[in-house]
Amino acid sequence: MSRVLIISGLFCSGLCPQARADVAFALQPAIGVSTSVQPIDTSVVSTPSSSLPRESFTMVPSLRLGLDLSSLMILAYGSNSNTGVQGHTVSGITRAGIVVEPVLWRSSDERVGIYLLGGAGVVSMAGATVTTDQMTTKASSFVETGVSFQLGVGGWFAVHPNFAVGLELAVQPDIISLDAGLYIGDEAVVSLTGTFVAAERSFPHGR
Repeated sequence: MSRVLIISGLFCSGLCPQARADVAFALQPAIGVSTSVQPIDTSVVSTPSSSLPRESFTMVPSLRLGLDLSSLMILAYGSNSNTGVQGHTVSGITRAGIVVEPVLWRSSDERVGIYLLGGAGVVSMAGATVTTDQMTTKASSFVETGVSFQLGVGGWFAVHPNFAVGLELAVQPDIISLDAGLYIGDEAVVSLTGTFVAAERSFPHGR
């Protein structure tokens, strides 16, 4: 009887597919380009273009790391970008928080997939408040904090069981209390991602 069990075990180990590691460490860097429409600049009334909202393009590099649960990723993230706010010169906007990526669909060979993106965290804005009158221009530095959110959708293509490249489209609203009032940003971010998973995995066989 014991010989039968040993032979059957060897037979299954050679032919049965390897079990997928359900929990693994994940690293996901992202390089994004954001589009934000800036408020009307009322500090320069002599410039015709100051009466129009300004659209700016900024780079948004981000790093995420956490757990890959096969059908769900839970990641901590940090990012930094530059943008302008009415009456302010901003040197940097730093964000940190938690993002989740539940899988909506994946192909039978698990090489292609689509997922939702949702998260929340804190945001810190550093810069200078600029005031202009007919004679002088004054600037005073500031650092203000607030809350930040992310909501979007992404997709991936796995070039290896442990590495995939992807593309994301998300909105990233920020809510920050400034001296001039409440600032609500609504950046749209398109990001190129790379996802590394530290686990022994393989693509499903026979599909």
